[in-house]
This record gives sequence, structure tokens and C-alpha cells, in this order.
Amino acid sequence: MIWIDRPETVGVSLPPQVQRASPKDLGAFTTLLASASLFVGNNSGPMHLANALGVPGVVISGPTVRGWDPYWHRDRWTILRHPGLP
Repeated sequence: MIWIDRPETVGVSLPPQVQRASPKDLGAFTTLLASASLFVGNNSGPMHLANALGVPGVVISGPTVRGWDPYWHRDRWTILRHPGLP
């Protein structure tokens, strides 16, 4: 399992079995994402990139418009939508 760091998560403690990665640019991030067997995250740019790369995923989402859901490979994606989630 790989955790992709962001500036605000650099100090977050992770379980020992989770590797930490800090891609230096979009190309490095895309390469790392393309090698993933599963994407887990929110409805975001990285989610759409994973979807375009064909990586299956799970999206944790609040009351977003369904038009923002993963566009391609919909059969490979699960959306956990909770209308009360901010």
C-alpha cells in the first residue's frame, strides 16, 4: 500500500506496512498511479487521472453532482456517496 503525500500530510503517522511516496511532478505521479492496482480517495483530479489510466477505484464522496463521477471504466469503480458528508 502506498500513501501519496501532500504538503499538509507529511507529518501524518502511517502504519508500518504503508509506504510513503512524494512524487516530484505530474509525470512521476502518473507513473506511480498507473502501476496501482486500486485507487482509494475522494472525487478529485487524481481520481479522474486514475480512471483515465484504467485503474479501478473506490471514491469517498459527499453530495457531489453525479456528472463528476468517474467517466470511463464505470464497472471498475465504487462510489461511496453520503449526502451529509461535507
